[in-house]
Amino acid sequence: MLPDGSSSEATPPESSLSTDIIVLEALLEAERDGVAAMNEVISILKLEIMQLAARIMQATQELEEVRMLHLKTEEVLLFLLSEAQGNPGSSLDTS
Repeated sequence: MLPDGSSSEATPPESSLSTDIIVLEALLEAERDGVAAMNEVISILKLEIMQLAARIMQATQELEEVRMLHLKTEEVLLFLLSEAQGNPGSSLDTS
């Protein structure tokens, strides 16, 4: 017997194997928890991507509407300018 009260004999293989299994099970559980957390993060990121894609589509539609309004405004402006040039008594100053 050693001074610390332990035996000088090596630990039986069954005990060592049991400890290894416990450690591996704990590591496996930690890995599963990590995977679950990563899956949750992935789900959140997918949702955010879908929301951003919807906002981009909306902004693109709004931009197209602004472009169309701009074209209509240009058409009206050109029409008014042509009317003013054709009518010298108009209140619009074309100079």
